[in-house]
Amino acid sequence: MSEENEGNASTDFYGFSKNYNYDRTQDYQRNFQAKFDWKKTLLIIFAVSIICFFLLSATVSGYYAWNEVPDEKIWTKLIRLWIAVVYSPVYIFYIFVKTTVFKDAKKIF
Repeated sequence: MSEENEGNASTDFYGFSKNYNYDRTQDYQRNFQAKFDWKKTLLIIFAVSIICFFLLSATVSGYYAWNEVPDEKIWTKLIRLWIAVVYSPVYIFYIFVKTTVFKDAKKIF
């Protein structure tokens, strides 16, 4: 589109004279279609959610593993921390079972 047609009031957007009232959008289709890709967006949201879940669970399990036994040696804490971070969802399940299920078992025995 030339710049002289944009400023000219006697021509329409397509460069034709405005003397004729004709809808040219049917004859001149736009090549660009603004289409929103829901599948890609949902996939990105799902992937970011999974990554955030693993980061949060690794942080919580690592904190719990480091502070579980405060008087241990540093290398034992590091090994426990490494295992807790690598297997964080399983370790969080272990923390849950240990603190809720077996808490009452100690009182019985």
